[in-house]
Amino acid sequence: MVSDSDLARLYLSLEGAQLVRDLLIEGDAQSDGFDLDLLASLLSECPPEKCLLILACSAGALCDHIDIDPSLKLSLKLLAGDVLDDYAPLYLAHLKSRKMDGFEGQMIYMQEDLEGFAELFALAGDLSELDSIPYQVCAILSDQACAQAEYLEGEDIDIDYSMDHVIEAEKPSLIIFSDNVIPFPGLFRKP
Repeated sequence: MVSDSDLARLYLSLEGAQLVRDLLIEGDAQSDGFDLDLLASLLSECPPEKCLLILACSAGALCDHIDIDPSLKLSLKLLAGDVLDDYAPLYLAHLKSRKMDGFEGQMIYMQEDLEGFAELFALAGDLSELDSIPYQVCAILSDQACAQAEYLEGEDIDIDYSMDHVIEAEKPSLIIFSDNVIPFPGLFRKP
């Protein structure tokens, strides 16, 4: 389970999630189309794990700021909660260390999660008014989730389950004893 402070750090580190929230709150009054293009480019240019987290935060914003079917809201919240529990701790740890190479083991499940978001956002878009901001935002989120899932489908996931390195005891190459030291009997044995 991700703590509230970690969720806040995650949300503030993801530009796309903030943009979705702003689009849903402001509605048609402030939209000029640039924000929608920006959202599409942000999602298409980020790696799959970051896109998945943006989609999870966007699902929460969608559930909080527009009226949608209760069963769809529950499905979105459940999938978003699972995704945040699975990927957010690793993302935040790598955000601190500034390296992003620890998601290889989870790539297998990312595609399923992205496909789930694609279907749920498509449903949410179908249930909202045609050409409204929620409809357009859901269409962008669904399309980008599909694109990221298709990208992962083409990826060759090469997971190495062997140990990173074998720990071997280093054997001393040169042993120097003083006059009053008696060496341990097994020290000079050959392996």
